[in-house]
Parts: sequence; C-alpha cells; structure tokens
Amino acid sequence: MQIPSSAHSRTPAGRRLAFTFAAVLSALFIISSPEARASDFTVRGSVFEQAGREYNVDPLLLFSIAVVESAVDAPGKKGFITPSPWTLRTSKPIYSESREDAEKALRRELTHRRSIDVGMMQINTLWHGHRVKNLTDLLDPLTNVRVGAQIISELISKYPKDAAKAIGSYHSSEPYRSVWYARHVLRVYSNLKEQEL
Repeated sequence: MQIPSSAHSRTPAGRRLAFTFAAVLSALFIISSPEARASDFTVRGSVFEQAGREYNVDPLLLFSIAVVESAVDAPGKKGFITPSPWTLRTSKPIYSESREDAEKALRRELTHRRSIDVGMMQINTLWHGHRVKNLTDLLDPLTNVRVGAQIISELISKYPKDAAKAIGSYHSSEPYRSVWYARHVLRVYSNLKEQEL
C-alpha cells in the first residue's frame, strides 16, 4: 500500500531506502499517481483489514501506525511512501531489501541485543516477542500486523475513553513522546480517511 509522501511529513524523499517485496504488494493496495482520486485509496483486502477484523481495530488506524513506524520510499513510485515489512530498528535503522536479508540482520542483531523493533508495525522483541513462536515470525507482514492489532486493541481496552492515550501508548509511556506520537498517527489517519473509499 503506497500513499503520497505529502501525507506523511516525517519521510523526505530519498531519506529511506527503496526495497522490493512483490509478494507483499499483492496483499497491499497501491496508489499509482499523485493525482489519484479519493476513490483510489482503500485498505480493503489488505493485511490491515484482516488483522483489524480479527482484533476489532480500524484497519486504517493500523495502516496509519505502520506508516508512522516504518515508511520508506515506495519502489519505483517517486513521491510515494509505503510501510516496510523488512525494517528493523535498534540504535540505528536497518532497511533490508527482502525478508531473507531482514531475517539475517535480525538474527545478527539478536546476538548482542534483546530490544529490536521489527517490521511494518515495529514490534519490539523485548516487550512483545512472547506474542510469537519465533522472533523471525515478526517479519511475516500478516503476523506483524496481527501483533500490532493485538497490542493496540489491548491499549484501547485499557484506555476506553482516551483514544489518543491508547494510540500514544503504542509508542511510549512517557507523556510527551506519547502525545507527540498520537498526534502524528492521528494526522496521518485523518489525511488518509479523506482519501479512503
């Protein structure tokens, strides 16, 4: 799924590496041009819709979190970004071009650290690794989004009257960082909601 980079101000053109994931593109929607009509954007049929249905979370919210967490320049689509299923973050980000390369990088990083953010939803191995059988499972796009949906669903249940706090807590329990993150995700969500079918 790709969106115009103007909908996500954190990722300037050329700052992130392009990558190829043809198998994932079949499960994700692509906007083909900056002039795309509002009716051209949907999360229907995507891993975000599937995980959202399973955990009763708005799929567009899941996609918005993925954009904020792992957006890279869309391959071959200047001015567009897309969540990256092969992103790892430790003290520095690692952008792999394939799942195989990402698995190698994850195994390498796990030899000297326990806390690594993985995939489109940037699932932290230290805090949420127990949610999967093998940490490399987090590099499967559907599994990754499912875990993210499970986490945000739990946070919504914890803060049923404060959606911003639930969303912000996905990123941090520190109030300033939580508020900043929630505003950023909700801004992306609002922009995409205007384009959604």
